[in-house]
Amino acid sequence: MKIPHLPIITIFLTSTLCACGGSNSVSKAEPVTTNATAPTINLSEKNYIKRLDNFKLTAKAFDENNDIKSYFWQQTTGPEIANILNDNALNTQVNFPKIAGKYTFKLTVTDSQNLSSNKSIEVTVTNTALLDWYDCNLPSIENKKTGEECLHQKVPLQWQNSSSTQIENLIVRYLAPQQPAKGKIWILDGGPGGNAKWAMREEIQQKFNANEWDIYIPIHRGVEGPNKLNCSNKINFPSLQCFNELQMQYDSNLAAFNTENAAYDLADIIGKVSEAGEKDIVFGASYGTFLAQKYLQQHTEFFGEDQIDGMILDSSAPLDFQSINMGINYDFIGARVLNLCDENVFCHQQLGGDAKLFLEQTYNKLSLGECFFDEGKTMPVTVNFAKSLLDSAVTEYIDIVPGIIKMLNRCSYNDQKALRYVQPLLNESQTLSSAPFSTSDNLLVTATINSTNMFRPTMSKLEYEQHINQLKFTNLDNQVFFELAKIWPLEAQPLKTTLPVTSIPLLLLNGGLDPQSTDIMTQKVFNNYAGNQKKLVVFPGFSHGVILKNNIEEPHCVANIIQKFIANSDQELDSQCAAKTLPVDVAVKNDHTKNIFDSFFGTSSPW
Repeated sequence: MKIPHLPIITIFLTSTLCACGGSNSVSKAEPVTTNATAPTINLSEKNYIKRLDNFKLTAKAFDENNDIKSYFWQQTTGPEIANILNDNALNTQVNFPKIAGKYTFKLTVTDSQNLSSNKSIEVTVTNTALLDWYDCNLPSIENKKTGEECLHQKVPLQWQNSSSTQIENLIVRYLAPQQPAKGKIWILDGGPGGNAKWAMREEIQQKFNANEWDIYIPIHRGVEGPNKLNCSNKINFPSLQCFNELQMQYDSNLAAFNTENAAYDLADIIGKVSEAGEKDIVFGASYGTFLAQKYLQQHTEFFGEDQIDGMILDSSAPLDFQSINMGINYDFIGARVLNLCDENVFCHQQLGGDAKLFLEQTYNKLSLGECFFDEGKTMPVTVNFAKSLLDSAVTEYIDIVPGIIKMLNRCSYNDQKALRYVQPLLNESQTLSSAPFSTSDNLLVTATINSTNMFRPTMSKLEYEQHINQLKFTNLDNQVFFELAKIWPLEAQPLKTTLPVTSIPLLLLNGGLDPQSTDIMTQKVFNNYAGNQKKLVVFPGFSHGVILKNNIEEPHCVANIIQKFIANSDQELDSQCAAKTLPVDVAVKNDHTKNIFDSFFGTSSPW
């Protein structure tokens, strides 16, 4: 109700850091016992605090008679008594409290005639605000969203040992501009050893509706932060010298940088920042799905009940997965591509009417030394080179697989020139610097996880070499497994594969042409999950990492599916758009595929 001729006072509550954002305030007007004019008070919406710092109580006052005599701030409710630094000042601050919860502060304004009015504002201090977040400005990340905040999470090196020394993990977060947020999205990267640089890009975060959801990125133990695994020579490549250095640094407990302890780390931080009225959704990608499943097994040890409100697994690996068997996946997906070639009239003709037979004939030619990189025929194109080339194509550029096979088989002058062009690109490797976020993966963590959780071979080294020789679409290096086991000699432990019965809704996403996490692997995870609310969505033309793909008729399909799930996992999920991925361009006809071919081979067409 508007009363004429009243002095007007406007009160604002703001955080000292704009990153905290605002929200709809809860204002409590108290009756004024006066029959004459008195001040009127309007409150701002700055009442939801997610950062540890003193917050301000700020008032703007206006009175038609210009006769305001006093201001008085007082706390009326809250889990503890907060210290108002100057309760008689128009603008004052409140020392940040030690206990999270709802605090109510009342301002009374009195004029020279002793007429007064008052209003209250409710301030919510969140659990996450009690932690030491800081502005981190992470380096060397292309297209990174700005405004990130960081936390050093202190955890035991070995959770099962009460006397274990502590390490610090790095956690990155982006607060939603609209507060209070609907909840938190917890993004777990792959690798193993990935530092989630891709998840810090704004276009990725918008797929989770980052305007209304806070994005939390807990970096896996040992990958980045104060206890990042580093070699003394600053080149983070697994070597025996580096292994011995790290064993000494961590009291012969390097194996503690494993999936089990990382899962406890995740349960710990989710529990510490859980907020009433906000959801927690875990999103795991690739190895992140492996970690998320271990979290499902272990989080009830912390809480005795379900801790989160939903889980999304993108490109899943079951808990009995062994990296040593990865080559089988590549052959499986490679065969699917050759089937697509046989279904395409042009590709079918180019590969002799039977793509699989054509590949066999190609390898026979190469094994006989009938193809060379040079005109002088001094540098033969080997079967191993061909398999490495096809491995790279199946991993990320599935469309160009038939074209590569055609060039290897024909081996004309122009083909030799194209193969010479791609050869140095195939041998390129990233600089393995130990600088923060200088690479996308920490190979020392990769070696540790592979050794402790993903290396339980069912075959001997000789059997493995024979197995690799039979594969068509990859040439995995022996050192990845057997030789690495000598360099990085950690004891492998089998993992329990059964997932618990929970009420946590589960959404699984996978590409139909993913050689690293096949749809068959994802189906196994789906079957292993004992909860009732679960859904599997396969995108037929996608490869690894559904969240990163856009070769689909409806460009917002992935985002829409994710956002509908996190908004209401109980509703029926419409995922029909997932079937409309763009056809695999095995004939290399569209401009996008031609550009890819040109970037690798210096020519836009293999035909």
